[in-house]
Amino acid sequence: MKLQTAAIYQIADFNGLSQLTLQCANPVIFVPGQYIALWLDGQPDALPYTPFIQSCQGNLLTLAPDKLPAWQPGHVLGWRGPLGQACALTAPARRLALYSRCEHPGPLMPFIHAATQDRMDIVFSSAASGGFPAWLPAQIEWQDASRLSELAAWADVLVACLPRQALAEDLLKLSELPASITQGGAYVLVVSDMPCAGMAQCGVCDILARRKYIHVCQDGPLFPLKDLI
Repeated sequence: MKLQTAAIYQIADFNGLSQLTLQCANPVIFVPGQYIALWLDGQPDALPYTPFIQSCQGNLLTLAPDKLPAWQPGHVLGWRGPLGQACALTAPARRLALYSRCEHPGPLMPFIHAATQDRMDIVFSSAASGGFPAWLPAQIEWQDASRLSELAAWADVLVACLPRQALAEDLLKLSELPASITQGGAYVLVVSDMPCAGMAQCGVCDILARRKYIHVCQDGPLFPLKDLI
């Protein structure tokens, strides 16, 4: 995949959470759940930074960064992507439940945008107190994470955004949800450091699922729940 360049258009802050927007040469076509690899221009041999794609409007690509490097607007970055296995929401699903154990809601925003365009009903559930009011569109209902089982029973599709560090504990919790969702309608978006950017060579993002190791950067980061439990 060809290395491209883009300039940092904007670095914004919403309630302490960063949002990074790049000005690219062309619009970027991506699927919810994918990410890109970024390098400060002129440093292609350095370890890349791998944020999730949040949205793309025209040639402005917005990312959901975690632990943002010390970059500034105007910096030119090299980038490659979109990367990773993901999926688009498809009919006849009409009800989408989103569940996040991560501090940044950005990785789930593309699912919200896609579901909104399809006029799906959307509920966002998070362990964060009060949810993410600065990030979520006004029409999105927020529910406390304690109601996850009810939401799973209601939803046609469930997407859970989980940090790799606590994945085993969270998967155990998800495995106890109704079989109607765990056996086909549930997906897990794993958030992890991915320093080899999809090459599946460093092992940093590996997770153990069904007695074998799989690579989040290449086999995911979006997985059907039934493939992990």
